[in-house]
Amino acid sequence: MAGDLVGDPAGLTRSKNGWFRAELDQVFGDQQRQVDEIKQFPSGIYNQRDVIRDILERLDRVERRVPIPPG
Repeated sequence: MAGDLVGDPAGLTRSKNGWFRAELDQVFGDQQRQVDEIKQFPSGIYNQRDVIRDILERLDRVERRVPIPPG
């Protein structure tokens, strides 16, 4: 087997390229799965009503911080 690779540098290159490709496919697949899980996580916990409520609470806090001009 090793003698075959030494005699065929193109075969060695193809073998290395195949290994790197498989490794990259594995890494990219894992990262894509993590991204998909992160995207699904908030939608399972926060629904539209919760988002609107959160925005309204933030708006109320901001409005309380703004001083009312005398008049």
